[in-house]
Amino acid sequence: MSTLELLRSTTPVLRVHDSGLIGPDASPYSSCQAGGVSRDEPYALIADDAELVGVNLETGELHRHKLRGESTPKSIVGLTGRRFVVVSILDAHMYDLADGKLRLLREWDEFNSGGSVLQVAATPDASRIAIAAGDRVWEGSVKRKKLTSVIRRHKELSRYAVALSDDGQTLVCGGPGGATVHTGRPPGPTTEVRFPDSTDIPLLATGLSPDGELLAVGDDITRTALCDLSTGDLRPLDTSGKAIAIDWLPDGSGFAVVTLTREIYVFDREGQPVAVAGHPDSGTRYFYAGGWLPDGTGLWAATEHGLIVTWNFA
Repeated sequence: MSTLELLRSTTPVLRVHDSGLIGPDASPYSSCQAGGVSRDEPYALIADDAELVGVNLETGELHRHKLRGESTPKSIVGLTGRRFVVVSILDAHMYDLADGKLRLLREWDEFNSGGSVLQVAATPDASRIAIAAGDRVWEGSVKRKKLTSVIRRHKELSRYAVALSDDGQTLVCGGPGGATVHTGRPPGPTTEVRFPDSTDIPLLATGLSPDGELLAVGDDITRTALCDLSTGDLRPLDTSGKAIAIDWLPDGSGFAVVTLTREIYVFDREGQPVAVAGHPDSGTRYFYAGGWLPDGTGLWAATEHGLIVTWNFA
């Protein structure tokens, strides 16, 4: 049975893992701001301004790493194995849960990053990594351990969103007004994806199908849509709340739209709704990351107060 068939016919098993980052004695201003899940192993990594915490999603076991001088992580993406790329407004690191080491990939000037909410995308094998950093996108790979600026925008931007196809041949850069889709290595052929009447409304989330044919997007005024890149057709999606992450199933049959306001919407490849997952506790604070579990049989989300929530449909 496919994942989408499971979602249509099965009541999910809800599990909550507490990272311990936001305890009873924490400041009321404390919050987790970044999270990601491995591509092929049941591990998540989340962070606040002082610590990285890895969570085994099967056993609940925690792996802690104190930050010492590194700036606050703003975005995390999982790679294969237990490796993650961790990005802040000042630098990018690779963190490996297997050995607990944090390795520097790139530093940059905070002025050039604009202090923006940075996002990161990667191919499953990390052969290509793209990091949105204010007025530019850094591109590179873990193997080369070097990031170079490949796209520079000359107008000041407060947000960026990035996405990559699994083969690394298509790169999406989102900013005010919409997204630019780059085919091949920049500078290459480009396609523009725009919401109507949105000249300066930033995109908060982009999700590119594994084959690079479809692009799901969400903007700052809660609109979401699915675009067929071969025709330019833009189909509105039925969601509520700002989309903060969009994640496709590895087989490209569907995608999940994670919203700030504690819900995950699942759609098939045609943009038809399949399921909605939400947290039953009304006191749960915002989601800030989420998507599919590594085996594709469920969903996950990270909450502002340090919880990893999973919905398993198998």
